[in-house]
Amino acid sequence: MKKFLLIGTLLLSTAGITIAANKTYSQTYIDNFKSCTPSSETFSTDIKTQDPNTPVIYLESKEIITGRQGGKCLTKSMVYNITKQTDGTINREKVLTVDCRFTDEQLNEITSKMQSSQTSPEAQTQLQQTMTQYVKDPEVCTITNQLQPQE
Repeated sequence: MKKFLLIGTLLLSTAGITIAANKTYSQTYIDNFKSCTPSSETFSTDIKTQDPNTPVIYLESKEIITGRQGGKCLTKSMVYNITKQTDGTINREKVLTVDCRFTDEQLNEITSKMQSSQTSPEAQTQLQQTMTQYVKDPEVCTITNQLQPQE
């Protein structure tokens, strides 16, 4: 249970970071995002923790552009916790889903920062901050924690 609480707390507090950190979006994804054309990409992220039992949490994020609805661009990010079992098999557990509805102005802002982040660490930080703000704004994004605490 401690591990689930740790993962849940980390993910909810860093949802924007999980979505935007440590990645360089492909030019195809950036173009599709700007035009809101259906597309998807998958990224892996490692988050270091202070817990000696779980020093690193391995995550996979699938970013999906679903298209337009009601004048906004709909996106979905699904975050999975990745664990390797003793028998060598890999277990993927969905822990978080973030559904967003971006205006054209927001798309332009994010796309510009995605482009810049490919060559500038400062721009990566700005993209991360922008995405974190949007993820925290319930008018833009909805976060669903998939983890069910075990009693």
